[in-house]
Amino acid sequence: NTVTHVFWECIDAHAGARLTFTGNTTRYCGDGIALAGGTATHHTGSDITVSNNRLADSTKRGVIVAGQDDAVRADITIENNTITGSTQPGIQAFNTNRMTIANNTIQESGAIGAYLDYNNRNFQITGNTFIDMWSNSAWTAAIHTAAAAGTNTGHISGNTLLRGTKQGFTYINDYGYYYRGGKTGITVTNNNFQTAQTAAIAGEE
Repeated sequence: NTVTHVFWECIDAHAGARLTFTGNTTRYCGDGIALAGGTATHHTGSDITVSNNRLADSTKRGVIVAGQDDAVRADITIENNTITGSTQPGIQAFNTNRMTIANNTIQESGAIGAYLDYNNRNFQITGNTFIDMWSNSAWTAAIHTAAAAGTNTGHISGNTLLRGTKQGFTYINDYGYYYRGGKTGITVTNNNFQTAQTAAIAGEE
């Protein structure tokens, strides 16, 4: 499918479960693909695959994965997508369990490529390529985890940060991985963040 110029979500799965989104193109929408929360605790929306999509020029995020505080989304796979030109993070997630973000290309997508906000348990971020994370107002990073120590747990491995052709910016590729609230429960191995302008890995305890 090709979906363009939608004010909210191009493709929306509020509380949907056992779904696959593959081979779609979205452009000029709020969010490219939105796995948003439901209205009741049993609306967990688990077992979802987002693969081989081209998500461009979102005014918010390429992909948003939103679980509920008392009912997380589980078994989410986001792989082999190309996400370009989103104003906010290429991928953003909170309240998840067993989420895999693998082998995506995220380019010029807000200040953050993959943003794990809070309560993302047992995640895998692996094999992704991040190109030109940029902003005119704040530091930038390929990958960012936030919230209190231990609320995000998982592995970050085999990712690459590259410098492309983006011009007209104040901040670009500041960090490969930036953490807020410490790295308790998070392992970081074998990434290539050599093009990071400030530090490959840094953060706040």
